[in-house]
Amino acid sequence: MRVLLIGGSGFIGRRVVARLQQRGHDVIIFHRGETGRLSEIDAPHILGNRLEIDRYAQAIEKARPDAAIDFLPWCDTDTERVVQTLLGRAGRVVHLSSGDVYQAWGSFLKNTYGEPVPLAEDAPLRSELYPYAGTRPGMEHYDKILAERAILQAHYQDGYPGSIVRLPMVYGPGDAQHRLWEYVKRMLDKRPAILLGACQAAWLSHRGYVDDMAFAITLIAERETSPGQIYNVGSASTLTTAAWVRAIGNVMGWNGEIVTVPDEQLPPHLQTGYIYQQHFLMDTSKIRRELGYSELIDPMEALAQTVEWERQYPPAAYDLSRFDYAAEDAALKQAAGV
Repeated sequence: MRVLLIGGSGFIGRRVVARLQQRGHDVIIFHRGETGRLSEIDAPHILGNRLEIDRYAQAIEKARPDAAIDFLPWCDTDTERVVQTLLGRAGRVVHLSSGDVYQAWGSFLKNTYGEPVPLAEDAPLRSELYPYAGTRPGMEHYDKILAERAILQAHYQDGYPGSIVRLPMVYGPGDAQHRLWEYVKRMLDKRPAILLGACQAAWLSHRGYVDDMAFAITLIAERETSPGQIYNVGSASTLTTAAWVRAIGNVMGWNGEIVTVPDEQLPPHLQTGYIYQQHFLMDTSKIRRELGYSELIDPMEALAQTVEWERQYPPAAYDLSRFDYAAEDAALKQAAGV
């Protein structure tokens, strides 16, 4: 099978390339050429901007992809351009979406709760668009709900062979967001305790190890019946935040305490403003049942690999105010009644 990757040179994409090649598929990567170490990826490249993908329709047609994987559907306008370019030029297309399309995530962001979990693929979606507008640059037009609408509309109206995979929080070596760093650094600094708000400590949020997520994406790309389908992907079981921190500590040999306090008693730099009573869990039984998906990596081994990477490659820059240990010590003393 010949697979065209739109993007594919980043955190998840590199794992997908490796998994596809391991399974005997040929890979072609369409990308801007801005990600370093591309020479390490042994695959043909088409240099181009995803936002102008229609200009490369001839090159894509010449590549004769049996399948394509779109790593960054951002909103409706960019996704519609991808859809129109690949229509008739790829046998099937997998678009990477996110669990943030669900109303449960919207409730979490808006400080409300009440959405039941786990969330099947037909669970209610957010009623409000652009959930991250104003939170950081470049997010004003981001909304994967709009991207999904463009994909499904083209499927039902024009026979576009698109499918959607909704990812959880993805962690692993190479994670540019360094999702484990706030805990790993404190453990490296030999902090005696890590503070969590009581609700946050009990919060359940879905995660997925990057190599397992790459395997799931590969299975969807291989399956001829995938067009028109939506698949949730994530780990088989989910730890609370407190259990997740303890698991990281076990990997690192950190024997400190996890101290929970009422959320309002957390130091300001640890307060998030979210109400963690809204859990976020996705039902992943569909992809397991229909495609035979299961995790390839033992969860503790996955965590160990991620922690080791964080230790070797800490973020080049991070907000030091997020590690105000004096304020944390004061809160710990208050919690202990000292």
